[in-house]
Amino acid sequence: MDLFYAICQGLGLALATGFGGLLVPLFASVLAHVDVGWNLDGTSWEFVGSEWFIAALFAANLVGYLVRAREIGRPLVLAALLVLGAVLFAASLAEDGAAAWPGLIAGAAAALFAGRIAHDVLAGAARRGTGDQADDAPLVLLAVGAALILAAAALFVPPLSILALVGLTLLAASRRRRTARKYEGLRVLR
Repeated sequence: MDLFYAICQGLGLALATGFGGLLVPLFASVLAHVDVGWNLDGTSWEFVGSEWFIAALFAANLVGYLVRAREIGRPLVLAALLVLGAVLFAASLAEDGAAAWPGLIAGAAAALFAGRIAHDVLAGAARRGTGDQADDAPLVLLAVGAALILAAAALFVPPLSILALVGLTLLAASRRRRTARKYEGLRVLR
């Protein structure tokens, strides 16, 4: 795999982690364990596919599910997503034999970017709905499903990650324009 594909793969995995949550790194780690989509054997990041890391990610998913509704759990889950997005991007670069440290920075940034967009979209949908957290479960499930599809695409067709980045960027710009128009309209009412 050349460096371009490694960057695209890492980008897609980090975006999917930020957008879909803790299930995406578990999915990617299980695939690394069975050497499907990527093979980290012989790299310093081969722990990503190890049994103990998969067990830790499974436990993190359970804890993340339990604290999702609590205010104190959100910063912890966000921090975990940033770290895991960075780890997956770095592991992707290491698989290619490239230096992994740029992946730590880029992965955290990509996970943060996608996480902010996911949070804004889900929060906006909840505001338009009843506001009950139980009602947003189908939306969260949809976001996780889309993120798992993005992670699989990143592993098997890495350049598709660029399309995901463009799509998320357009979504963020559209939401920002809509918010600016809303507040501009409110200023006119003065």
